[in-house]
Amino acid sequence: MDCTDYSFREVLAGCLTSDEFRETLMKALKVGCFCTPSFHSYRDVPRIYEYDSTGLNIESRVLKLWNWHFTLSMEVVRLPGVLPPRCPEKVPVVKDEKTGTFYRADCLLKQFCFEKLEKASSLNAEKAAEFNQLLRNLYTLSEEELGKHIKDYGITAPDTQNTLSIPFFVKWSVQTPICAPPFQFGPYMRPRYEQDKFEDLTRLFEENDCSFPVATCHIGQSFEEEISPSRGLVIRHEFSVAEIQHFVDPKDTTHGKFRAVAEVETFMFPREQQKYGQSAIKIVLDQAVSKGIVDNMTLAYYIGKAFLFLTCLGIDKDHLRFRQRFRSEMAPYAVDCWVAEIECSSGWIECVDIAYSPEYDSQARAVKSVVALMDNEKLTKTKEEEKSGLALIDNEKLTETTEEEEKNGVVLNDNEKLSETREEEDEIEFALHDNGTFIETIAAREPTVAPNEKELGHAFEGNQKIVIESLLAMSKEEALLMKDDLASEGESAFLVRTWGKTVTIKDNMVNISVKRTRERERVFRPSVIEPSFCIERIIHCLFEHSLYMRPSKAGDERVSVFRFPPLVAPIECAVFSMREKKPNHESARLIRRSLTDAGVSYRNFIAGNTTGKEYAEADELGVPFAIIVDSNVDVSIRDRDSGDKVRVSVGEAASVVKGLIDGHKTWSCICSSF
Repeated sequence: MDCTDYSFREVLAGCLTSDEFRETLMKALKVGCFCTPSFHSYRDVPRIYEYDSTGLNIESRVLKLWNWHFTLSMEVVRLPGVLPPRCPEKVPVVKDEKTGTFYRADCLLKQFCFEKLEKASSLNAEKAAEFNQLLRNLYTLSEEELGKHIKDYGITAPDTQNTLSIPFFVKWSVQTPICAPPFQFGPYMRPRYEQDKFEDLTRLFEENDCSFPVATCHIGQSFEEEISPSRGLVIRHEFSVAEIQHFVDPKDTTHGKFRAVAEVETFMFPREQQKYGQSAIKIVLDQAVSKGIVDNMTLAYYIGKAFLFLTCLGIDKDHLRFRQRFRSEMAPYAVDCWVAEIECSSGWIECVDIAYSPEYDSQARAVKSVVALMDNEKLTKTKEEEKSGLALIDNEKLTETTEEEEKNGVVLNDNEKLSETREEEDEIEFALHDNGTFIETIAAREPTVAPNEKELGHAFEGNQKIVIESLLAMSKEEALLMKDDLASEGESAFLVRTWGKTVTIKDNMVNISVKRTRERERVFRPSVIEPSFCIERIIHCLFEHSLYMRPSKAGDERVSVFRFPPLVAPIECAVFSMREKKPNHESARLIRRSLTDAGVSYRNFIAGNTTGKEYAEADELGVPFAIIVDSNVDVSIRDRDSGDKVRVSVGEAASVVKGLIDGHKTWSCICSSF
């Protein structure tokens, strides 16, 4: 079979080798200035690539689209990242005693435990409980404890079965040379921006009127000590990440905007299909939630948003799937995790990780960062004099208020308990047992003084106003003391300072009440959904899904073309000025100025009598539209993918291209209109 376009689909079909396609791709990327080898003048540097000018434009437009897709449309708070003064994460490693190959000690032990638990029929209950307990405590084990378990279980190197060394911890982060305070030990480049956002949770919770959900996002560079950064843009020391932390109440994991993605249909690869060697299933997200394939609605919402984002970029939806991670692949505190995998010439590449972690996740991270993440959700309940029982508002706020009138003669204090049936208390404790604990506080508020103007008028006549003003100006202590005297003796001596006299206030002249409030705070640790997008991997897949080869007009060679959507194309429009037609240069300047005013990026090409070579150069850059200035009256607009052209006036050219790029118009509509 003749390869007609050299696309990654032909690699998957078996008519082109992956090496041939990757060689073609890297050549096209270098010609178009998308990426270049880093420090290529130094021979001892491994094959590490970085973006060139065109690649940087692609990255910035992808991040701009991500920012609109998630930050603006979802009203997510964007926060910056900072340099932590301590290494936020260390990992235990072991070494093959003979080959020197390094392995993660905790991963080896975790894999061993899961393999044993999968053969539960051959395990006794005591041994199964031991493995489960070990998995729960895996990330808290010391070097000695890890080494003891590896030795006791006889765990060896996976590849060679050789003996492993004693475990030791290494810093997963890249350290910087800054040593000034407060970085006496040198700050570290953040491997994941999410790590410091848990420390911001309390502040964000308060800014959000003490309610959930709360979502924050961050975009930036991350750094990790990769052992083998040799797969181009897929594995690197430095990479761009876009992450979200969506905190929710563990009682309520619904999402108000789920209807917008409920009908999204995509390939999903649950654990059961993977375990029994079956294929991914195509399913609507609404059904995936109702059937229990996806843990909760908010998690499914982010799966749908990730699908829409990736397909909007130009990822082929038929080569995109969401695979559910096995328990052995997830962190111990996660209960469900889906990873967006994109099929390319080298196989399936993990690009987006969407994990759901219950309240244990926040608890574990809080211990590490020495910051309490217990957010107090105040529950208020109100009891009126003529009503009894509890009024639950939104299942969250419970308030109880009682007023003690002068007639009962009771002075309230902070230690007094409000009467409530045991049945009601049991009912509340049961309802909230799994979602937090109650902290109860009883407080006596400021006393309320209500003078009886009629009785005071009879007693003091013309001085009534002075006495009333003095009563209302009493301090809390004076009011409580008068309340005691009125309750015990029926009258109280009162100094009217503005009058300079001491008068007798009787119990029918003033009413003093004290409002006592019992507040219950529901203390819980929020659950979190964490979508994490590796921008470099997504862009690499975009390159593969967009590249194809087509014959040149001469037919003697192939031209590489990147089929980028206009939203992410590095250059949105090409302007071709004919070298031999100088009178048209003024029209070209007018068009370029109009494109700039419309916010359309362009590149100017000077063409000869024919424009075939310049067309090929623009197609190699993935420019979706081109304006050919060959007249002072009207010009041609060319579509990259079809090669068709339409004639429009000079004044309309920029607005037509702007409408095509923004998606307000389609090429077929333009062809029918002009």
